[in-house]
Amino acid sequence: MIFTLHEFDNTLTVQKIPQLGSTNTSSIISSASIIPTDRPFAPADFAAAELLFPDVSPSAGFSQPFLYASNRNIGTSPDPRGDSIAIFTFGSSGVLKLTNQVFTGLVGVRGMQIGGPDGRYLAASGIYQAGGVVVFERTECGANLVEVARNTQIPNLGTFVWV
Repeated sequence: MIFTLHEFDNTLTVQKIPQLGSTNTSSIISSASIIPTDRPFAPADFAAAELLFPDVSPSAGFSQPFLYASNRNIGTSPDPRGDSIAIFTFGSSGVLKLTNQVFTGLVGVRGMQIGGPDGRYLAASGIYQAGGVVVFERTECGANLVEVARNTQIPNLGTFVWV
């Protein structure tokens, strides 16, 4: 299966990849919106940016795979809670299920990365207004994110490397 995050459509889709040499096309198995449904300023312009699929690490308490998709609220009235990270599960059939929306307090989330011991943490960076970096701990087996650190002095960061 291939998971695709569509920037301007703000959807996450799942497709099966046809075998090499096949003339078959790939139909969409599942499609889901990544935009929060409880946004206070609707309509707003959103743009998807980053999709993460961390390794499952049973030793760290992550027994189920999750997908993390960032939303960039680039409208004229950004949500005061900041951009959100949509968290999805999927079964063996590939059907997506939104399990959570975690608001970051950042505007223009461009970079995200999973890291730290056993992939326990997710770092995200924003590039507009205050900018900054926030680090979340993945909790509830990965279905939730809890803020553990924030630095607003780092402007316009776009990527991370964990060492």
